[in-house]
Amino acid sequence: MYNVRLVEKDVPENHNLESAWFPLDWGAAQQAPAAFLSLATLGDMPVKPEPTNRVRQEIAKLFPEKRFVWLTQEHTRIVLPADSGSVDVCGQIGDGLVTNDPHTIIGVTVADCLPVFLWDTVSGARSLCHSGWKGTGIVRHALNLMKTRYGALPQTVRAILGPGIRPCCYAVPQERAETFTAEFGEETAIFRGGQWYLDIAAANKAILATEGIDAVNIHSECTCCDTRFSSYRRQGKNFTRMLALCGVDTKSAENL
Repeated sequence: MYNVRLVEKDVPENHNLESAWFPLDWGAAQQAPAAFLSLATLGDMPVKPEPTNRVRQEIAKLFPEKRFVWLTQEHTRIVLPADSGSVDVCGQIGDGLVTNDPHTIIGVTVADCLPVFLWDTVSGARSLCHSGWKGTGIVRHALNLMKTRYGALPQTVRAILGPGIRPCCYAVPQERAETFTAEFGEETAIFRGGQWYLDIAAANKAILATEGIDAVNIHSECTCCDTRFSSYRRQGKNFTRMLALCGVDTKSAENL
């Protein structure tokens, strides 16, 4: 089902988990699912049209014997379920996944866009979304699906906003800034030195606040500034994709 052949970029074979994966923090939460973002040292981590054998091997180091679910990302606001009651969505168009299945690992790729993780502490449901400037707002769709499918309530949902390009680096045209602020609020764009800059994290934080979610842990690392991460803006046409993962019951995570 998952056989694939893609051109892979060179990656050191002797890397360890700590140098390859960036662990994300839910913020003082007990028994939280593991959340990771691959670092630039791991190289390109493609899942389109299907994950390569190398990508699957790297996932298995963190989450042995788990099912990995992925999407064909196109900067949409489409969120799909990946649980025992849903059809196989692997490869379908979308940019967000929800699941309550402990045997399923959900993943999205990013390279400046923001990985957004959601977890309901009561039902165990979780979500992972790819939020770029086109798809920002997807987290609202993920929350709605978690509510209708798993009964998740805002007061029991926690969120992580992972590393992404920050307003120190994310220069955009005025028209894009105006569109963004009109939908998500004035604080989501900054005018500095004659140039507009977007704050995707601030937009997602604002959306979560309007949905009643206060338990939000924000990682402030800028993927464009910080060379530990991959960045479309910094690397240009030869950029590499990072893989964000969310899953449960992994022994490898305890060693990071």
